[in-house]
Amino acid sequence: MQIRKYRGVDIKEALSAVKEELGPDALILETRKSVSGGFIEVSAVIEIDDPISTGHSPVGHSLGDERRKKSNISVVAKPKPKPKDDRPSLASPRGAGYGSQYVAEEDGTSHVLRELRGLKDFLSVISVRDETEGGKNFLKLEKEMDSSGIDKSFVHDVLISTITKAAQDGDGTDIDLLRSRVKSAVLSEITTKNPISETGQTILALVGPTGVGKTTTVAKLASIMALKKKKKVALLTMDTFRIAAVDQLKRYGDIIGVPVSVAETPGDVHRLLREHADKDLILIDTAGRGRGDTEQMQKLCALAEMDVKVKFNLVLSVNTRDAYLYDTVKRFRGVAIDSLTFTKLDESSEFGPILNTALYSGKPLAFFTDGQRVPEDIEAASSKRLESLFLLN
Repeated sequence: MQIRKYRGVDIKEALSAVKEELGPDALILETRKSVSGGFIEVSAVIEIDDPISTGHSPVGHSLGDERRKKSNISVVAKPKPKPKDDRPSLASPRGAGYGSQYVAEEDGTSHVLRELRGLKDFLSVISVRDETEGGKNFLKLEKEMDSSGIDKSFVHDVLISTITKAAQDGDGTDIDLLRSRVKSAVLSEITTKNPISETGQTILALVGPTGVGKTTTVAKLASIMALKKKKKVALLTMDTFRIAAVDQLKRYGDIIGVPVSVAETPGDVHRLLREHADKDLILIDTAGRGRGDTEQMQKLCALAEMDVKVKFNLVLSVNTRDAYLYDTVKRFRGVAIDSLTFTKLDESSEFGPILNTALYSGKPLAFFTDGQRVPEDIEAASSKRLESLFLLN
């Protein structure tokens, strides 16, 4: 890669020289005015596309020089520190979790892709000129989003796209309007979903790592549906590794008046589903899955292959590092996760991992829990709640 510098009596002349030699896709690294004020100097290079991101990200995957000129944004190339948790980039948010990234890792070419991602990160560390109002707004919004734990590459994608568009519309200096636009841009990337159908039967299996609160979440959902919604509910548990889990669920079942059955095998589940064919909702509690737990994962895959439709809700704890959340999504991809639930919101002050994981997996958010009370401490995921959790002031 060779960085080239071009001069002109003004910015238009310098950018024309860039476009003439490097073409319209050249990446503007920096623009500066000479000390004497006699010319403008532009540093540029041809942008290298990341094969992981190209064609996927709807929030500005490749920014050409024309967009940067209109928004007064310049890029300063500087090394990007390696994240402490070495989490994958969200530069291509939607659908990245089940796409080419994992295929590449499994066929042995992950080191090449990591190098390409590193190069893209190096070239796309964004700095807006401090002397402009737009630059100050960029830095302020970036700080606000970073404080929520939102992935930095996604922050940059959203801010560049939003500020560029606002500058084109003549609104680039209004911080409140920019903040509102950023909120809309982020929320447009996240979907929410209630996996429990209003009509017909729903069979919902809650899966996830050990200790995230699956059993308590099952009890909360069962209580709401049986006592408040007046639905016919049955509970099944496959968590035979923890005797306490079975006893806990049976106590909940007795309190709310719903049957609880133990299923040790997928065959048991299939039999019990037939017995509860009259139920509106069947909730399946499963044992926590750790790394290398292939036997238990095979049981879940067997549920997914049954002749009845079982939905899988992946339960995750918000006070978990992004890298672990992403790895968990990868480990459960074999059962076609339908939606995500995040627990322990009361134990965290940083909610960016919810957004990051939703983007990484491409799956909708279903429920949030923020305490142990049954059934009070659970709510349906919504855009309003998401905005209150991690989106700016």
